[in-house]
Amino acid sequence: MELTAASVAVKIVAMITVAMEYEFDKIVYWTDSMTVLRYINNQTSRFHTFVVNKVTTIQEGSTLNQWRYVPTQHNRADSAFRGLRPKDQRASEQWLLGPKYLWEPESQWPRSEFSQELSPEDPEVKKVYATLAAPGDTVTTDELFARYSNLKQLKTTVAWILRAQKCFKQRRSTDRRLRAQGSEVLTPLRVEELESAEISIVKYLQQMHLRKTENT
Repeated sequence: MELTAASVAVKIVAMITVAMEYEFDKIVYWTDSMTVLRYINNQTSRFHTFVVNKVTTIQEGSTLNQWRYVPTQHNRADSAFRGLRPKDQRASEQWLLGPKYLWEPESQWPRSEFSQELSPEDPEVKKVYATLAAPGDTVTTDELFARYSNLKQLKTTVAWILRAQKCFKQRRSTDRRLRAQGSEVLTPLRVEELESAEISIVKYLQQMHLRKTENT
């Protein structure tokens, strides 16, 4: 809601500027949401589609130095949804005139210092998975075969590798149903997975044998 309000503010300012045909010396936006300020300031993390669209609108229509943080106790916009009584003259004045500090020099305005780092637990930040393979750290299929003299151990290892491969593909999928299946990574291997691993081993050996035959 706060992010949507910020994007609407940018759109309204654009509409007012065009309608008035007047160039303002300075435009300042205020929000009492630290999260919104972090989103606007972010240049590294990737967000989900909804947040990306709102942040893009804000970043294209304004600059970061135009945004300020207003402490909740000074945010007169809250009166719009909290409600005002007609007889409450003081509250009405605050709603119409805004915080008193806006009538003072800018040096008297609340400081807008805030932590620019996004929380790793923020649900709107996309999780990025990466795999790094360094030269000398990789294990070739032949080396894998050389490590195991027992077929059962070899099948088990290959089965885990195939499951990990499947899991990585599911995590990259846009289908939520497929991503949910990735939770099976810690469950015991199934019979069909071991059978699939055995077939993969046989296929590899057949390919190696045929290749040697063709070379001779």
